[in-house]
Amino acid sequence: MAEDGTRTALGLWHRGGESRFALEGLPQGGAFEVQLSDGLGVRTLVFPR
Repeated sequence: MAEDGTRTALGLWHRGGESRFALEGLPQGGAFEVQLSDGLGVRTLVFPR
């Protein structure tokens, strides 16, 4: 999530384990917003960049 509130999706539908994403071209600052789901419920986590 950029400092101006815009969001860029880096990945969708990843299952367990580890996922890597290219961050080139993303604006500096902001935060990473991660949403985890078990199919029924969702948990949103925000990490500073």
